[in-house]
Amino acid sequence: MNRLSLFLAAGALAVSTVSPPTHAHGQSSSRLQLDLVEAVPRTLTLSLGLLDLLHLVDLDSNRDGQLTWGEISASERRILDLVTASLSLRDGTGACDLSTNDNATSLTTLEGSPALRVVLQVDCPPALETDRLRLGYQLFFDDDPTHRALVTVNRGTGEQSFLLTSDRRELALAGPVDSRR
Repeated sequence: MNRLSLFLAAGALAVSTVSPPTHAHGQSSSRLQLDLVEAVPRTLTLSLGLLDLLHLVDLDSNRDGQLTWGEISASERRILDLVTASLSLRDGTGACDLSTNDNATSLTTLEGSPALRVVLQVDCPPALETDRLRLGYQLFFDDDPTHRALVTVNRGTGEQSFLLTSDRRELALAGPVDSRR
């Protein structure tokens, strides 16, 4: 059994027994890391549990109750479209473009369970006021109102942490961007 199969085997039993919209595993959560240091490229990294993702995207294409990297990769475009449609970064005058490159997804763990990491490139228009940015997040809330998203913002001078919930789907990212880098 290869390393990926071993990694995914931990969640395979739960994957085969969980049927949407019931969340039989622990608290539904995701992690967002937003790096707003003035260096290029700025990034937004999202880690989301594979069991949560199964409620939104049909990943187990052969219905065998086990996920393979091939199945996840085959659904990558749908996953990336869902993620980019569920996130926004803007100020009062415009929005940042969130895009991906060829290596946008990888496997990770989140609270001890298999997860998918998605790295987005953040490209903000030059006139955008980065000290007045607002981050919007809509992923999973319609499927699971108890979902939580922990957001960490790195501005180069320190990190700030926030919690997004179904009642608070947007937050203001006050403070200037570090331009020393």
